[in-house]
Amino acid sequence: VENTGLEIQLEDAHHDDSHDSHCFVTLKARCYHRTGGALQPGGRCLLVARVRELKQKGLGLKQKRIAVRISLGDDVKTTPPAAYMRGVDDNKYVAPVLSTIRENLKKAGQPDSAIEEALDLSGIATTRLAVNRSVDFLLSTEDIQSLTAKISLIELRSKTGDAKNIEEVVIGSTETRLSEILAAEGRTLP
Repeated sequence: VENTGLEIQLEDAHHDDSHDSHCFVTLKARCYHRTGGALQPGGRCLLVARVRELKQKGLGLKQKRIAVRISLGDDVKTTPPAAYMRGVDDNKYVAPVLSTIRENLKKAGQPDSAIEEALDLSGIATTRLAVNRSVDFLLSTEDIQSLTAKISLIELRSKTGDAKNIEEVVIGSTETRLSEILAAEGRTLP
């Protein structure tokens, strides 16, 4: 399975204009098996799920430590925390340009509220988090037809500011049956 895009509804999303309550997860998975051709009953295969990145419209995930957890039956794997990828709001060249535009609009007599609204980049900003990790599952070929993959976004919150005292909070999840992925055209979900 390649380039499987999964949309996850964030459970604790604030419904304001600063960010979207959905996160798009780019997931790649490949199933390797011992013999060539179709999966054979009674066989074993290695399912490799590769999580590339997380994307969310707005800046809602920008300051959060996020990991991805994938569960197949009783087998649960969690990635290390994702790394923030700089966006348009972090570009060192954007701030001076916006400052010059702000000054020009003030000189032209535009009201401050209109200037701030016009120069607000949060509507076009996208938070991107790089995960770039693989998790492996050893499965029987029969399990592929019956198992459901649960993919969760986990926020790692420090309870007391101590790096060792971390609380894991599920902020969104989705499920998909492995058989649906295998049956999909090109083994890719829309």
